[in-house]
Formats: sequence, structure tokens, C-alpha cells
Amino acid sequence: MSTSDHDSAPHGSEAGAVETGTGETDHVDGSVMAGAAGDASTDDADGSGDMVDPAGKRALWKRIAIWVAAVLGALMLIVLAMALWPASTSGLGPDPDPATGYDDAVERFAESTSDEADLVYEPCESVLMDHGERVEVAVVLFHGLTNCPKQFVDFAETLHADGANVLILRAPRHGIANADGSGIGSLSNIAGLDAAELRDFADDSVDIAVGLGDEVRVLGLSMGGVLAEWTAQYRDDVDRVVPVAPAMSIPGVPGFLTTGFVNLFDKLPNIDLPGESNLDHAYVGESTEGLVATFVLARSVEEAAEEGGPAAGEVIVVINPDDNQVDPDHVSSFASDWNERSGNVAIVELPAVGLPHDVIDPDQPEGDPELVYPILLDLLANGS
Repeated sequence: MSTSDHDSAPHGSEAGAVETGTGETDHVDGSVMAGAAGDASTDDADGSGDMVDPAGKRALWKRIAIWVAAVLGALMLIVLAMALWPASTSGLGPDPDPATGYDDAVERFAESTSDEADLVYEPCESVLMDHGERVEVAVVLFHGLTNCPKQFVDFAETLHADGANVLILRAPRHGIANADGSGIGSLSNIAGLDAAELRDFADDSVDIAVGLGDEVRVLGLSMGGVLAEWTAQYRDDVDRVVPVAPAMSIPGVPGFLTTGFVNLFDKLPNIDLPGESNLDHAYVGESTEGLVATFVLARSVEEAAEEGGPAAGEVIVVINPDDNQVDPDHVSSFASDWNERSGNVAIVELPAVGLPHDVIDPDQPEGDPELVYPILLDLLANGS
């Protein structure tokens, strides 16, 4: 018995342990599960688990947003500072060195165009239509931005037929041929153009013309109109100047935006802006450095005009009321102020018949040379 009792006790205990263990097993299993959950949460806490802490994720994105905002804010401040810091217009006055006579003028023309045969698209080469001697009237024609001397060839032929010696020099960086010379090159050729180059170009053109004629007259369109204005302001050896639709500002926007554009892009690398052209001799699009060079030269003329009127004998500013690339109101206002200081500036409006900005190039599909040419030829010949 005792042995049985003794033997049965362990069995009973064993059975009890099993029974108790069954209950405790539930408890232990729960602890194990809790422990496993604890382990999982520990893994999440140190980033080694599959689940992501939402609060940590939000904090990370918040830090990224703050850094992005700070960088963008700094960039905006830099851009604003550049747009407010004025582009320099100093040193853009004249440095005249007029030709001593016809032979000297022809020699200077040959020298200034000596590299064109290997560089320039043939229709865009500089043009001198002369009569083999100094004549009564020499005319300088300034073409527009992205265009070239071909723009004015038809107009020049009429002047030449009427007895004038006519000079159309190619503006710096314009008219460059493509790689095989079969057509006009890329707009990127204008990159690097600045107002000082345009100033020198205008000076050189007038210097040559002085040797070609007893009287010098100048006409220019768009960028060429600004070159004509510069010539009128500074060159007292020019008798009559006709700026046509001078490109003085961006049309359709307040003046401060043109100022901001000039100030900003004067400090940035050139950007070629896309565009369209129907001309096979003009670059396609617009160049920010080309525009800035033109606007800076125009601004320098406006600043000089505040001190006094033009040096040229007579100035006739021509406005196209339908122009969509030049601000006619700005041009008219400037011409009126200019005249108040000298009394020798007139304003003439072309007919409001929907003329394009380029009223000169006969290849412009919207142009009307039969209407425009007689008006401009008469202004050159007889004044206002």
C-alpha cells in the first residue's frame, strides 16, 4: 500500500501537474506571445522590423520640407537680389574715328569684313553699295536682332539707285553659317553679345559712312532702331536718323519687369528662347544675352538723353501702332521727352493696318514693303 500510495502520489502529482500545467500552459503561452509582441515592438523601435513608426515618418518629412523651403527661399532671395541690382550702363559713350575720305572708308569696310567669306552665310554678308566715289549722301542701315544685312538689301537698292552710297554692316555674332555653310547657323551664335559690342559696331558704321558721303543718314529697325537712337544721341557728324520700332522694352508688361529681366539676365549665362521664323537668313528664336545687350544700350541712351537732346541734326522716330514685339507707348514717351530737350525729334506713325514688327524684310509674309518703303524712303530723303 505504502508502496502503492507512494507510487500513486507521483502519478497523481504528475497528473495534477499536467492539469495544472494545462492551465499554466495557457498562461505561459500568453506570456510567450506577449514576449513575442514585445520583441516585435522592440524591433520596430530600432527600425529593424517591417512596420514603420508613423510619428517618426511624419517627423522625417517635416524635416525634409523645412530644408526644401529653406533652399527655395535662399534661391528666391538670390534671384531677387540679382533682379534688383542694376545692370551697368557705364562706358557706352562714343569713341569716334571717322574715315578721312572715300578710299579710307572702302579700306575700313574691307578690313571689317575680311573674315566673312569663311564664317558667314553668304546672303548675310555685309553690304556696301557704292558709286566708286564719295557722293552727296551716304546711308547706314542697321538690321534687327537675329536677322542680318539681307533684311535691308531690297530697301538699299532703291537708295543706291537714287544716288546714295549705302552701308549695311553685319552686326556682331549675326549671320554665322551652319557647319557646311549651306544655311544660317544656330541662335547660340549670339551668346556673349553685349552692349559694348553694339556700341562699337554703331561707331564703326558711322566712321565708315563719313568717308562715303558729304551727308550721313541712318535708319535702323528694332535692335537696329536702338543702334540708330544711340547714333542720334552721340554722333554730331550724322545729319538725319530714323529709328524704326526701336526695341527699348518688353511689350505688354510694366516697365519694372523689363528692368528686372535686364538686371537678372545680365548676370546669368545665355539662354536660347524658342521661337519661329519664316526667314531662311535669320536665327530662330531669341537670345537672352542679345535682348539684354539691346535693352542695356537703349537704357544708356535714355539716361544720356536726360542730360541733353540728340547730337544728330534731325531725328524721326517711327512707330508701328500694331507692333507686338515693341512697346509703342514707351517709344513714343521717350521720343517726346527727347524732343523737349532739343526740339529736333519728331514722331511718325505708320498706318494701323496690321503690320508686323519687321516692316522691312520683304520675306516677311505679313509685311507690306509697297506701303512701308515709300514712307521710310521719304523720311530719309526729306525728313518729317
